[in-house]
This record gives sequence, C-alpha cells and structure tokens, in this order.
Amino acid sequence: MDALDHFPLLLIMIWSGTRIYWANDVYRIGRGDWTLFEFWPDWVYQRLDLNRHLARGLAFHLSFGWLFAVNGLAFVAYLIVSGNWRKIVPERGCLRDSVRVMAHDLHFRADKPPQGCYNAMQRLTYTAVILLDGLALISGFAIYKPTQLSWLTLLLGGYETA
Repeated sequence: MDALDHFPLLLIMIWSGTRIYWANDVYRIGRGDWTLFEFWPDWVYQRLDLNRHLARGLAFHLSFGWLFAVNGLAFVAYLIVSGNWRKIVPERGCLRDSVRVMAHDLHFRADKPPQGCYNAMQRLTYTAVILLDGLALISGFAIYKPTQLSWLTLLLGGYETA
C-alpha cells in the first residue's frame, strides 16, 4: 500500500469539488448575459466539464468522498499496524534536514543529506498530506451534516469557516 494509491481519489475529489465551487456565477463580473470578467475562460469550463452542473458535482463529490475516507483510513490503519508510520513521521531535526535536502536537490550543495527509507523532505510532505487529508475529511463532514454534527461545525469555527 502506498500514498499514491490515494491520488486518483484525491483528483476526483478536487475535480468534483471544483464543479460544486464554480457552479455559482459569484466569480463572474457582469449583468445578465453580458460578461466583463469570468475567473476561468469558457474553454476551461468546457475542458474540465465544469459547466455549472451543481447536482452532478455534488453526486460525484459525495459518492467518491466515502471512498476517499475509507481509503485514507485504511492507509492510516496500515501504517499503524505495519509499523511503517515510523518511516513517515518526521524525526527531531527533520526541518533542518529538509532544508539540506532542498539545497541538495537544487544543486546548491554537493553532499547528500542523511536519508533512511524517506528523506526529511519526504517525511514532512507525507505527514502534511495525511494531516491535510484528515482536515479535509473533518471539514467535509462538518459541511455535509452541519445540524447533526453541530459540535464539529462549531469546533471548526462555524459553517462558513469549515
């Protein structure tokens, strides 16, 4: 099991979330049929099939959201059970070493920084992605069921903030 197994679901979630987000013409400046400015040109909407189909975007987002959640939880469970979390969670000095990794990757330094299974930058990035996925999942539930999960919505600062 790898973090890349989660990537196709993440892409679908971004695509369907974009369909929901851009379904409203709030990002358009104009009046009636006359448009002065739209955030994205028409060809972007057509190419990504974002033509303001809110219901279709919601259907995809809610359906694939459950797969996203189950897959993410299965990955975290796998990391815990297998003990591979030790390879991903940043260690002491990881932030300093990540700067050395970046300097090496940009060819500013010739010497290679210390590396185990994952280097310091990879550890920070993988941990950040797992935490951000969790935050996206939690905020998604707060928006999806704001009445039933009012305590969660309140914890996140209200519906608009979530």
